[in-house]
Amino acid sequence: MTEETYAKLDQYIRLIPTLGKVKAAKQAGVSTATVYRHRQASESFATEEALAYSERIDRVELELEKIALGEEDGSSVQVNAANLILKANRSKYHNTTTTQLVGAGGGAIQVEQKVDQKSVNEAIKQLQAQMLALPPAENIEDVNS
Repeated sequence: MTEETYAKLDQYIRLIPTLGKVKAAKQAGVSTATVYRHRQASESFATEEALAYSERIDRVELELEKIALGEEDGSSVQVNAANLILKANRSKYHNTTTTQLVGAGGGAIQVEQKVDQKSVNEAIKQLQAQMLALPPAENIEDVNS
């Protein structure tokens, strides 16, 4: 990579907290494909990028908090968008639901299954007929030898 590309990538990292990844890449004059390749090739770059993006999410969280505390005005669209961003990027905002199914009296769920023995016998006969129609196996080695 050229010195110019490295300079653009540095600028990209500096812009992420205010612009986000896509806009930062565009503003820095570097393609998202170049960013992706560099992220895959350089663990330190990937870490710097993640930290810069985390700072951006911190800003979203702070703005949402200001709206919630009445320090700033915000439309419901802005609040919903901020919530989506936080849910997508911070596990503590994920909605998690656990459902436990239990049977009568809190015991195990009882499952009844009825088998049509006539259908089973017919299926067995069909499989036996198909197996008899197969040609004999040749050159099968004993796996135990």
